[in-house]
Amino acid sequence: MPSLDDALCLWHRALDARNLLAPLGIETVPLHCAHKRILATPIWARISSPHYHAAAMDGYAVRAEKVSPGEQAADTDRSRWLRIGVDATPVDTGDPLPETMNAVIKIEETERIDSEWIKIAGEIATVTAWQHVRAVGEDIVSSQLILSSPHRIQPQDLGAIAGAGHAEVCVYRQPRVAILPTGTELVPPGTEKLKAGDIIEYNSLVLAAQVEETGAIAHTLPAIADEYATIKRVVSKALEKFDLVIVNAGSSAGSEDFTAAIVQELGELSVHGVAIRPGHPIVLGTAKGKALVGLPGYPVAAATTFDRIIRPLLYRWQGVRPPKRRDVTATLSAEIRSSSQVDHFARVVVGHVENRFVATPIGGGSSVIMSLVEADGIVTIPRGVAGYTIGKSVHVELLHPQEEIQKRVLCAGLDDPALAILAVQLQQATPKRRFSRIKTDQVQWLQAVQQGWVHMAAVTATEAEATKKAAGYTGLDLQYLAYAQREVGIMVRQGNPHKICGMEDLLRRTGLRFAARANDSTAERLWEDFFGDDDKSRSMQHHPTRIEKKELAVAAAVQSGLVDYGFGSRAVAVALDLEFIPLAVEQFYLAIPRKIYESDLLAPLVALVQQRNPQLLDAVAALTGYDVSTIGKRREENDG
Repeated sequence: MPSLDDALCLWHRALDARNLLAPLGIETVPLHCAHKRILATPIWARISSPHYHAAAMDGYAVRAEKVSPGEQAADTDRSRWLRIGVDATPVDTGDPLPETMNAVIKIEETERIDSEWIKIAGEIATVTAWQHVRAVGEDIVSSQLILSSPHRIQPQDLGAIAGAGHAEVCVYRQPRVAILPTGTELVPPGTEKLKAGDIIEYNSLVLAAQVEETGAIAHTLPAIADEYATIKRVVSKALEKFDLVIVNAGSSAGSEDFTAAIVQELGELSVHGVAIRPGHPIVLGTAKGKALVGLPGYPVAAATTFDRIIRPLLYRWQGVRPPKRRDVTATLSAEIRSSSQVDHFARVVVGHVENRFVATPIGGGSSVIMSLVEADGIVTIPRGVAGYTIGKSVHVELLHPQEEIQKRVLCAGLDDPALAILAVQLQQATPKRRFSRIKTDQVQWLQAVQQGWVHMAAVTATEAEATKKAAGYTGLDLQYLAYAQREVGIMVRQGNPHKICGMEDLLRRTGLRFAARANDSTAERLWEDFFGDDDKSRSMQHHPTRIEKKELAVAAAVQSGLVDYGFGSRAVAVALDLEFIPLAVEQFYLAIPRKIYESDLLAPLVALVQQRNPQLLDAVAALTGYDVSTIGKRREENDG
């Protein structure tokens, strides 16, 4: 497959031959339709603003040279009196100044004597020419350059253009983009009775929003089945109306992947497959004098290829370059593996810990839409490089403002629903703060805190005790802030098909499959509490059928029948409609280095927990199987 640069070169050559690399054209639109459009020609002022001398205050227009009262004038000095209609003319803000007048005295600086006379206030020493007057051209002078082009028109620009005497502007035509979802298995969002094999079609929502972010016009066509003749007919018709047609899915090499063949039949196929990850099975071509693209069906691949390949073209068609995203240098908190055969665009969570940016790979394949939701930036691993190691300094292309990222709280360790409640409450209490949980094996939380990859960790009481000495050896001064207590036990499918009543049943019944998180301290504690160092229980504990990253994933494995049971909390079991066998109550803490605990960044979060915020307590208590009585209690690392 060609590299990304080579693929773009091939496609752009075909586009250029059809005059599809230049702006699409210019049109004139009224100002009320011009917001965010790209100005195609400079705007010069037709008139001045204001175009007459205007009163800037409510008061009286006067001739300054005739009414200067003098610094020592007494309040009774009749030289400070002005005859209305002769020496002073009443004006309101914006009124034209009478031809013989050149200043305005504010109404609050005068006193009405009678219907004929006013008096200037005693504290007014002088009245100067053009005082409180907006002279002709104060804002805009006729023939002045208002805006150059190309320029994206902002709200304030509309006012300046109108004030300069224009009612319409010349702008570049907006590209019209058709998005065609394909797939026999697709069902619309909101479908209630999903059956095995159904896939909710949301790629078109994402792609349409990406199109509209560039200023182009998106039109989503109805999803159609994987039928060659039907897809060809719809694409051919769309090419007559739209500047770009995007076929979503069907770009790979499966038995129902028709896009490349359809492009080749209707026009010219420039590229089929690019050496990038995610998104290598992309199709780039032209047909009927228009651009025709096939994007991969997996959401991350579709969004990534749009961003790297389609987005720049849509801006180019409007006469501008894409807005440049900010880059920062960050330290990797985990390795990123990559193939040396591709350019790899890795999604990362970014935070600012101890005066440096830290990037943590999100992981997950091209089908994981949440990896796009959680991503703060992109790390590009170029072809020829097999990956980056932990601790490497990398450039991160930010997807969010740097200021927002610097206010983010990163948390490692336990993955628990109550932490999601903390994240919500923190953002509601302090909108500029966000809470992100970094996915690490639980056993790695101490290393993550020690190395400065995160600000804090959520840990069980068992973990806190087990790592106490290790933290002491490293000189890490941890503050432990108690959070919720939760009921933990065994999760099984409804009906409890294997009649599991307790831990003893897990040993007596051979062949039971179970799922666990990597280095699951909850499961480890339950085994130890019930069986001590029994070799058989240890053997089972360290050989789960499936290893999952999250407790919810363990529950999903039980629910779907991949395993027979798993360990977790009552809240997670209830959320996935599983039966629950309670075994213990587990306390967990927020472990925070002292210097971070006392920082301004953590102050809002610490206050929420330590002061037992009522909204936080109510929300956590509403979760099934949680006790909030310990929330906010503080246990120092050296308390023993």
